[in-house]
Amino acid sequence: MVTSVGTTSNKNFGSTIVNSITGGNIDIQTLADNLTEAEKAPRQSLLDKRKQITESKISSIGKITSAANDFQTSLKGLGDPRTLGYSPQSTNPTAADFSFKSFVSPKPLNLSFVVKQLATQNTVTLPTINSNAALIGTDGADQGTFTIRKLDGTVIDSIDFSGTQKLSDLAAKINANAKANATGLSATIINSAVQPDGSYSQSLVISNGTGSARNFTVDLSFKQANADFSPNTTGLKLNATASFNQSNGVNAIIATGPYTDPGTNTLAFQNTYQSSSNTFSNLVSGININVYSTTSDTAPVTLTTEQNTTGLLNALQTLVTGYNNLLTTVQAEAKYNLDVTKRGGLANDSVAKLFISQLRKLTTKEFPDGNGNTFTLSDIGVKTNTADGTLSIDTDKVSRVQQARPELFTAVLTSKSATQSNGSAWVGPTGALEQMTTLNKIVVGTGSDFSLLLDRTKNKDEQSITDDQTKLDNQMTALHTRYLAQFTAMQNILNSTKTDQTSLTNMMTAWSAGLKG
Repeated sequence: MVTSVGTTSNKNFGSTIVNSITGGNIDIQTLADNLTEAEKAPRQSLLDKRKQITESKISSIGKITSAANDFQTSLKGLGDPRTLGYSPQSTNPTAADFSFKSFVSPKPLNLSFVVKQLATQNTVTLPTINSNAALIGTDGADQGTFTIRKLDGTVIDSIDFSGTQKLSDLAAKINANAKANATGLSATIINSAVQPDGSYSQSLVISNGTGSARNFTVDLSFKQANADFSPNTTGLKLNATASFNQSNGVNAIIATGPYTDPGTNTLAFQNTYQSSSNTFSNLVSGININVYSTTSDTAPVTLTTEQNTTGLLNALQTLVTGYNNLLTTVQAEAKYNLDVTKRGGLANDSVAKLFISQLRKLTTKEFPDGNGNTFTLSDIGVKTNTADGTLSIDTDKVSRVQQARPELFTAVLTSKSATQSNGSAWVGPTGALEQMTTLNKIVVGTGSDFSLLLDRTKNKDEQSITDDQTKLDNQMTALHTRYLAQFTAMQNILNSTKTDQTSLTNMMTAWSAGLKG
């Protein structure tokens, strides 16, 4: 590769050549280096500028992506935007509480009930096995299977436990496999009382937890040489089958109300509901009711939703802070200035300019309340600074809205099912938090606009510069080689001329001396 030694005009190089010839010797290497560098310098300067622009663009995308990621992390920390506006409350959380289902728009709740009965597990106990004998032997033909089937015979799960030596090992395999396949089964071991000879038997108890699928069978089959499997069974093989069915389990029961029976003037409950588990997932749309203990008729549990004002105000501050950081970052990186040293890496970039425009629309976007009305960030006390487009919070207005119409925070910030004024379903994000999450996806994530811009910059622009640099270096190497060849030829001619001149001088000297003699 040619080393740069500075830029000198071709006129000066010509003078150097003439002076070298006049002086009798040409500095071939220096002349070739300088002439090559003079040819390369303007083209290298253009490449260097392209490199600088590309590196600045990559740096700018990185800064914007970092700001968007930080903002997205803050938004995720707030929780589900659909349930943020409500705070679940229970008058007796040790007896019952509730939670919102994911990505379901909740509605205000005021529900009273008593817990009549809790759900219990279904269990079956398979035949006992003598604890003195290994479960599976080592005769090469030993086998063991544990199979779960639907009542129609369809296999749900199957475990091959060949090689298992203890009943507790089998229980561990059942627990691990059932957990992995979400069958809801669990296995435990019950030991009998130890006999005088030190022996005792073991029973394998299979349970399906509350809320698990019912109505299926379990089959246990294993084979072992010369072993006793139960006090009454001796042999090489044991098959045991047991069924879980609806009658084996006990449902949870709650009764809603309460109301006063006008006939007896006593507390009564209007509706009774049952669940195969201690979670009622379909009693009220959008929530799961969890029960933990029974209650008396005179002490019902009341579940309510309250306006989550603290959470909403925290969300508002998170939104404003993150928005301002992201907007100022993008604006700085997209800034144009006649002074190239003051330009952003994405100056005049269409992707950055479009994103700024989309961000600014958030300040005037109308958000539905789910009842046909719409509100903006301004309605809950968010101001837009005209100088740079950043947001600020009008604390006085926020306080007034909080006192008079706290539901507006829920309407603007959170997501909900909504319809437009024409009666059609609302399309797109329905809350400012969800809208901002959607905008962030323009920056972060695979296939986002900024991700694609970064890929093009790295894979196209950088590669083009690399290719052009290689091409230029090869051209300059060839040029340098040509200069060396040319100047070497010139030096040879000069040396030949000097030889002829010396011979002529010697001849004239001898001739002059002869004339004097």
